Amino acid sequence: MRFIKPVHLLLPALGLISGCVHHPHNPGPGEYAWAETIYEPSSQVPNVEQAPFQKQASPTDESYLDLNRPAGQPIDLTQTVENINASENARRKALNPKSNPNSSRLENLYEGNFEQAPSDDLTQFGYDYFRAGGSSSASVGPVPSNYRIGTGDEVIISLSGNVEAYHKLTVDRNGNIQIPNFGTLPVSGVAFGELADRIDSFLQERRVGYDLGVSLGQLRQIQINVIGRVAQPGRIEVSSLSTPLDVLVAAGGPTKDGSLRNISLVHPDQTRSDIDLYDFLLGNRESFDFPQLMDGDTLHVPSIGPTVGVAGYVQQPAIYEIPESPVTIEQVVNLAGGLTAFSFTPLAQLERTLDGRGRERIDISLDEEGMQTKMANGELLTVSAVDEIRKAIVRIEGSIVRPGNYAYSQGMRLSDLVENADGLSIDAFLPQVFISRQIGPALPVGTITERTGHLQSNRIIVKDLSKALVGDPFHDIELMPLDLVTVRSQKESNIYASVEIIGSVLNPGKYQLTPDMRVTDLVAIAGNPNSDVYYDEAELIRQVFDPETRRMDVKRFRFNLNEALESTEGDEHKNNPLLANGDKLIIRSLQKAQVRVSISGSVRFPGTYIFPSGSRITDLISAAGGVLPDADLRAAKFTRLSTKRLQQDRLEHLLETSRRANEEALTNLIQTGNSQDAISAKLALRQNLSSINRMRKMQADGRIVIPFAKSNFPETPYNLTLESGDALEIPRYHSTISIAGFVYNPISLVVDDYMTVKEALDQAGGLTDEGDEDLLYVVRADGSVDSVSQPGHHLTMRSRLLPGDVLIAPESVQERTIGGQIQDILIVARQLAEIGLIGSNISRGSDTTLVSPLIYEGPEGVSEEIVE
Repeated sequence: MRFIKPVHLLLPALGLISGCVHHPHNPGPGEYAWAETIYEPSSQVPNVEQAPFQKQASPTDESYLDLNRPAGQPIDLTQTVENINASENARRKALNPKSNPNSSRLENLYEGNFEQAPSDDLTQFGYDYFRAGGSSSASVGPVPSNYRIGTGDEVIISLSGNVEAYHKLTVDRNGNIQIPNFGTLPVSGVAFGELADRIDSFLQERRVGYDLGVSLGQLRQIQINVIGRVAQPGRIEVSSLSTPLDVLVAAGGPTKDGSLRNISLVHPDQTRSDIDLYDFLLGNRESFDFPQLMDGDTLHVPSIGPTVGVAGYVQQPAIYEIPESPVTIEQVVNLAGGLTAFSFTPLAQLERTLDGRGRERIDISLDEEGMQTKMANGELLTVSAVDEIRKAIVRIEGSIVRPGNYAYSQGMRLSDLVENADGLSIDAFLPQVFISRQIGPALPVGTITERTGHLQSNRIIVKDLSKALVGDPFHDIELMPLDLVTVRSQKESNIYASVEIIGSVLNPGKYQLTPDMRVTDLVAIAGNPNSDVYYDEAELIRQVFDPETRRMDVKRFRFNLNEALESTEGDEHKNNPLLANGDKLIIRSLQKAQVRVSISGSVRFPGTYIFPSGSRITDLISAAGGVLPDADLRAAKFTRLSTKRLQQDRLEHLLETSRRANEEALTNLIQTGNSQDAISAKLALRQNLSSINRMRKMQADGRIVIPFAKSNFPETPYNLTLESGDALEIPRYHSTISIAGFVYNPISLVVDDYMTVKEALDQAGGLTDEGDEDLLYVVRADGSVDSVSQPGHHLTMRSRLLPGDVLIAPESVQERTIGGQIQDILIVARQLAEIGLIGSNISRGSDTTLVSPLIYEGPEGVSEEIVE
């Protein structure tokens, strides 16, 4: 029978209902006796009787497997199922050559990243040349000897010897050049290689005894008509030295439905030249000779001819245009640059269209006979990769000198593999070694106990490695292909016994427990005791098993640390106990009866001082040599770290409280307000958010307001006892009073003695229309505040302002129309605005430190668009 308490009775016990206090209850003897009797005794786990299985073949059954060449990789079966699946997915991803975008396909192949199913993502060969803006080298460099001179070419003639002359002559429309003092010479149509002889023969008829030099200067421009399957057909102007390839580049290149192998160039005299760009694109650029262009030529790119595809492991997989169909596989492979060293030649696949109805694949061997198989238009040849590993392997991992794959040999044993891997590392865990085996007889594994199951050959074999290494045949088992041997480290196989030392030592922390480790050993390992150690007592906390409660408990042992440290083997370490796993050694330290404080500003010796416990503020001022004549003790700033933390906690609490109040007021306003109310709320929220933006970085500084100006200050309670971290800053005397806020002229005034509030406001031009006289307040130089509405320290127009004081004139509260709902927003806005004014409007010359009592992050869920 189960006893269940109602939920509403359990909630107070769990502390989940606000206002409920849970009082712990100690049960009396036998009160929970019914629960103590619910304890099931140990019982023998029955053996699982496997359901009957029908004998079936398994792909990893050694009876059906070629043990010399098993397909697959070793798998670590000692991992969790999730990790095995993740490792297998990672391995498959690594086998994809595209997994590393920074590696070439050849680099991936040499790294062993094989993709057994080649990608059929092919591109058409040759067209990338034009997309990349390629150009022929024929358009630059020396003029070829077969270049034909034409109208517009510039011929440069230089003569030396009996005749000194240098002429730049342009071939005219008639094809002639006019050589000064010699006459007219026709040169149109003359090859450049023959031009020098032609000119020399002409000159020798008139002069002798000279040296002749002939070259070409500026070459003529010609216009070529480009038609057919090109990106930008039309009339293109190029240099007469250009080739048809340059013209195609200028026209954007052939489109992918245009031919690269059947391009025709037609001259004005109707003579025709056929151009096959494959000779150029396949690298035969030196032997390939483009026909020379003539003005008015027409370059025609027809539709693409028959094509074949080559995918997989060839040098350049692509779609190739063939000059005629069919061609042999050998010709296609040659187009693709040939096979790679990793191509699987016993079998390739040829895909072709069958009777116009669909595609079929046939297997082709890439031997001499298979290479002569014909391929027709639209057919695809796919060449796979060789197996990643040709020979059977075994793998060893873990605490091994050289982990990795090793060749498997018949009769190989576990100790042989360890020896091949150069032995074990020093942290190897010898009592266990794991062999993850995939090959072997398929045995039944129950899927649903005693009902269904399946055959499986994967298994994990656990042996004693220390016995295997000395030749024990039961542990030094014979390995199988694809076995993965895992040698774990001591850290992975055995929980490290550890002890912990806490307290006054140089390096406290957890340390490994070693045999015969004692208290003195642990103290020495931890860097020895600090100077403030308490030698008379240390404490050892030890875990023990309580057989009555059947749980782990702890016991505390106190001993004299000094006696333990002085213990020797002669006294059998009587006072130096042995340590056990989980022990915690606590070394106590003496409390430091001193404080570290600092003083700065107008004192004779500013700096950091150390005082005995119980010292006071006057002791700090005295140690610093007293104050200087220009010091202003009334404006001194005393800060304390503990106070800063307390202030910050209260700030955060106040901020959260204000945020909730503001959100509640805004929610009520939205639910019950009208259009007139929304105007007032909008102004209040704008003021609120503006103040928040100014105060986001304001933090508590831990200042304590202390009236140093009291004549009997040393005898007053304000002469605080110093704490570590205290800081006293005594500024120089400033004879100014600052007026800030909503006055016509916020200024700082110099005064000799004092000035009344009314006089200060008059000097600042008085309050503006937005200023509120009922909200005036003064921040005194010592950090205290006097306000008009403050009881006990009522601020009036006749109140005195002393040097260093700041008079604040806040903004008057906006008129509101729906009472308490909008008043919540306005009050928060006013408070934030007042605090923000202190930080933003006070003159930098005023030596006054102000503490913000509120830091506001803004209402959650309220868009700033509301106040725009």
